[in-house]
Amino acid sequence: MGASSHTPGVDIVAIGRAFWQNLRGGEVVSGGSTLTQQLARTLLLSPDERFEQSLRRKLREAWLAWQLERRYNKEQLLALYLNQTYYGNFAFGLEAAAQVFFAKPARQLSTAECALLAGLVQYPTGYNPLADPETAKNRQLTVLRLMREGGYLTQDQSDLVAKEPLQYHSRLFDIEAPHFVM
Repeated sequence: MGASSHTPGVDIVAIGRAFWQNLRGGEVVSGGSTLTQQLARTLLLSPDERFEQSLRRKLREAWLAWQLERRYNKEQLLALYLNQTYYGNFAFGLEAAAQVFFAKPARQLSTAECALLAGLVQYPTGYNPLADPETAKNRQLTVLRLMREGGYLTQDQSDLVAKEPLQYHSRLFDIEAPHFVM
């Protein structure tokens, strides 16, 4: 089940740019991670190493990402990524996010709901639809625009999805000391 070799899990240009910026700045100041590198960092590096700002860590992450790309196809890597990502409100993974924000299983999500959840990944606290539905809706529209620009949706499809009402039915739970419990 090897992945296609035409798209490596490492963005060489971004890493080169980051290396140059880091070299000029005298410290590690820039990233350049692909989705696969983020997955490698989260799943395969120790917590201490995960946040280390060093060229050694970046190269190890790139090597691990390349290994992941050799063993898994793009769909499998995306599924792994989506199922370990934090969406906010204590929801780790797409299924948990579907339950927390829409009170239903992920397989029952509409395209509009999926686009909203996809937008949460970048900034779960800032795009939290339960705290700020308008900001979350704007982020969803950005995701739809990017999908349209990427050729995944037509203009008509994007417009139709954008008009779908988003109804939140949160399954949040009451915890007296959530940070301690988590």
